[in-house]
Amino acid sequence: GIDGPWSTFWAQVGTPPQVVRLLPGTSADALWVPLPEGCTSQDPPDCLQSRTVFNPNESSTWHQIGIYHLGLSQESFLGYDPDTDNAKDANETFTLGLPGSGLPTVNNSIVEGIATKDFYMGLIGLNPQAINLSSIADPQPSLLQSLRDSGSIPSLSWAYTAGSVNLGSAAYGSLTLGGYDTSRFLVNNLSFPFVADSSRDLVIGVQSIKTDAPNNSSLLTEGISAFIDSLVPEFWLPLEVCTAFEQAFGLTWNETESRYLLNDSAHNALVDLNPNVTFTLGAESSGGDNVNIVFPYTSFDLTATPPLVNKSSSYFPLKRAQNSTQYTLGRAFFQNAYVITDYERSNFSVHQALVPSSTNKQNLVPILSPNPTEQPSQPSLTSQTNKSNSSGVSGGAIAGIVIGVLAVLIAAVGAILFYRRQKKRRRSE
Repeated sequence: GIDGPWSTFWAQVGTPPQVVRLLPGTSADALWVPLPEGCTSQDPPDCLQSRTVFNPNESSTWHQIGIYHLGLSQESFLGYDPDTDNAKDANETFTLGLPGSGLPTVNNSIVEGIATKDFYMGLIGLNPQAINLSSIADPQPSLLQSLRDSGSIPSLSWAYTAGSVNLGSAAYGSLTLGGYDTSRFLVNNLSFPFVADSSRDLVIGVQSIKTDAPNNSSLLTEGISAFIDSLVPEFWLPLEVCTAFEQAFGLTWNETESRYLLNDSAHNALVDLNPNVTFTLGAESSGGDNVNIVFPYTSFDLTATPPLVNKSSSYFPLKRAQNSTQYTLGRAFFQNAYVITDYERSNFSVHQALVPSSTNKQNLVPILSPNPTEQPSQPSLTSQTNKSNSSGVSGGAIAGIVIGVLAVLIAAVGAILFYRRQKKRRRSE
């Protein structure tokens, strides 16, 4: 991507299938694919390839419904324009993974074609909102619901870590549908409920932020509540927290680019210092049980490239939030956090992500439905039940579908979640 070296996930869209690379979007409510018109003569010459655009004119199963707004309810607080970020919505065929992988196909799935540069890569929507375009009384079934109904996965749930290529080639992203991979996180037994606001399900208390950088151990003096959202790349934190980061890491805000850009000397100094940053998280902004997520400096060592910025530059993925509606833990947070989300129980958990090793094989555990008439209750995270092991993956390859547990693990494959809640999408004029 143009905002960092993220692990992307393969998918096939259309007939004949066109292979695209996608990022998980925890607050997106559909599958987004970049369209050819999203690349112009002013863009880098490899724009079509880097965005892996999808061409509807080359698909016999693309049935366009209309042009609609993307519905950026939370991202609008961060400066994204819900009135100009439009998409061509259509019914289309969508398959997880690369050709020949044997992963499921969903026909007549809602696919949204985008041209905006606000979201450079396509997205796998993981937010459980039903998509209602022409009528709120006619919700479209999601891919996850279709997989659930067909028995391909045991529940409406997902687990995700973005990984971090700065930690080595093994630190790829991992996305699991219907379960989780115990090889990718440190177990804790904390569970956080969804908040009442259905558009902000994944809200967590940030109780403290500390660093082992010299002279400034505490970066957050008073706890806040933040929205977890992989749709955006950065951490959006209060201005006083950003000021503390500036003092601890020698950061300078670039008004022109509206981000913390680093010159070579500042970048090299931070690489040599290699400080850690620890986020203490709880259900509330203070008190109660909590969990620490540790971020090495490599997780903040990202590169921005055109057209996001005028010239390629190292940058620190931190944004200045003006008020509490902007407090957000973006995709950079998922580099070292493993988030497990269960929509049938309306809760989620956050764990320290692990880099897999050659001796620590993937271990998929299903999240079973709480409905006792359908399946037994969910296994405990501490049980470490070895339902199935699969071999490791090389770059761009799929880990597999584990039929025994009916959980889909994707190390370089696309996936989409159940749209349980309903929202009427506004047609773009």
